[in-house]
Amino acid sequence: MILDTANGKVVDQPLPVKPKPPVLTKISPEASTRGHSVKIILSGEQLSESAEIVAEEPGLTIRKQPGGSSTQVIVNVTVPPNARVGSYKLRAKSAAGMSAPVDFFVDRFKAMGYESTSQPGKPVPLPATVVGTLAQAGDVARVFLSLTGGQQVGVQLVSTKSKLDAILRAVDSKGRVLAESSNGLLGFTAAHTSQTPQTYVLELHERDFRGSKDMGYRLQMGNIPVITSTFPLGIQRGTEALVQVHGVFLGSMHSVRVSVPKDQPVGSTVPLPMQAIKEPPLGATGILVGDNPEVRPASGRVVSIPVPGVCQWRDRRSRCHADVAFQGAQGSAADPRSQCAPARFAARFVSRSS
Repeated sequence: MILDTANGKVVDQPLPVKPKPPVLTKISPEASTRGHSVKIILSGEQLSESAEIVAEEPGLTIRKQPGGSSTQVIVNVTVPPNARVGSYKLRAKSAAGMSAPVDFFVDRFKAMGYESTSQPGKPVPLPATVVGTLAQAGDVARVFLSLTGGQQVGVQLVSTKSKLDAILRAVDSKGRVLAESSNGLLGFTAAHTSQTPQTYVLELHERDFRGSKDMGYRLQMGNIPVITSTFPLGIQRGTEALVQVHGVFLGSMHSVRVSVPKDQPVGSTVPLPMQAIKEPPLGATGILVGDNPEVRPASGRVVSIPVPGVCQWRDRRSRCHADVAFQGAQGSAADPRSQCAPARFAARFVSRSS
């Protein structure tokens, strides 16, 4: 403050120091399972008594606890049983502003550390969440599982810190690949039929085998409903079809009837009616909407497809085929050089294993 010495009046005074917004640097513990409460400590700076901890999205109940300081806030976090699995962004909020977020993870199952190795290790009891990091280039996380014949396993990958462009693969005791995906979800069934447990391996690696200390993962494994594929892939709008559903932990839901309204936009998707399953499944839960007639030939049969039209065919048996005849017009009426005479084209669809 500056005073006039002649009359004692205030000539000037500095502006008050602007308070700094809170800063969060650490959270411990960083995760909890659904349906549980956990006390967590958030560390940082400018964490005044009035600072609150808030989540960017609804779903968690956060209550501040006594015992904090300017560098630490203690809260109790309650996770509901139906909470979304994955990362939740937590921030410190005060009158001075909002902090950058820190990640708090919600797991399906109890988390455990696991030392990955290329040699058969101790099987992980299911269900479980395995936590690790692809820290170095070339790293492949291998989780060994002991499964009985026909046992199903659903897998959900949650990336930590940075987005992990991951490949998931399930391999049986003979080294055969049972399932593979690049969308962070996997569902597979133990291939052997006896009730004697056999060793299976769940593999995880970065698509290009890169590694980084930020490439953390939380592998959720157990009774997770996952739709791995559907057929047909699409339906003409204004029609309905019986859609085959494949996956794990879907109960008796092997097919559902889907109706597509006439005014449904082409290229959009309609959800599968899976209300019979207690928990909404993950994975391929929508059917693509088309505008042209669709034909689905059976193996070994000859069918005709109008042009324009769509042919969808699927058969996992070896050495199978379907012969398709395309009924259309040769040339175009808009082009005077062409002749619009009816034409017939033939094609044969053959399975990869043929």
